[in-house]
Amino acid sequence: MSVNVIVCYRERIKSQDARLQTSDFRLFYKSMVKFASQVNGEF
Repeated sequence: MSVNVIVCYRERIKSQDARLQTSDFRLFYKSMVKFASQVNGEF
């Protein structure tokens, strides 16, 4: 995943409700961390 994806996601959640934003971003962040650790394990 590129940095652009994160930037686009941040821009998108700015227009959403604040409560959704925090819980949504936590889930997104967890999946990003999981993805990163998988990639690090493969290479």
